[in-house]
Amino acid sequence: MASLQALDVWLISCAGADDKDAYTILDAAERGRAGRFVFPEHRCRFVRAHAALRQILHRYTGASPGDLRFGVGEHGKPFLEHPAADSLSFNLSHSGDLAVVAVGEMREVGVDIECIRHVPDWDEIARRSFHPAESEWVRSYSEDRRAEAFFEVWTKKEAYIKACGHGLSHPLDSFQVVGPLAQQEYVIAALQLPAGYAGAVGYTPPECEVRLSWWHRA
Repeated sequence: MASLQALDVWLISCAGADDKDAYTILDAAERGRAGRFVFPEHRCRFVRAHAALRQILHRYTGASPGDLRFGVGEHGKPFLEHPAADSLSFNLSHSGDLAVVAVGEMREVGVDIECIRHVPDWDEIARRSFHPAESEWVRSYSEDRRAEAFFEVWTKKEAYIKACGHGLSHPLDSFQVVGPLAQQEYVIAALQLPAGYAGAVGYTPPECEVRLSWWHRA
């Protein structure tokens, strides 16, 4: 089994054609979700991301990827129903052709990634979802870097929400993730991702090493 001296963040390429081997290790619920995608590329990304999650968790539990069973918390956050997972937390996020899985021996962990893109109405979105100080922080960046700043805040806030497991029942504008008054309940760290992506991971203290690696199926 893999060692958990740090928080592991695995990067997964979801590009390519349908992967029949990946599809076979999903459970009935995951296959049902995959079958509801209209576009083949979206289905393929979902299958590759969720199959990789199972293969990654196999490293930490020793259980066969296809035998892993997941439960869902009160606000929809998945957890692993396995004896070896009592102290194990994980979270998955995917956007475009990239997925990330965070795994650690800590009470809670959340991860989020987004493709960086131009958002014409970012100011209106920030007004509804960001703390006013976060909107000002984004606005302080030059126009050519504002999309990066916007998605840095967005992914940090999503990582926090996913870590605490409260979903959108926790108002996004009620806490800060950047600046001197940023929340201290969770450690929130930006991820160094390939160009065109922003991402962040949030987890319960104490602060630890975040190890970023590409996932290569054995």
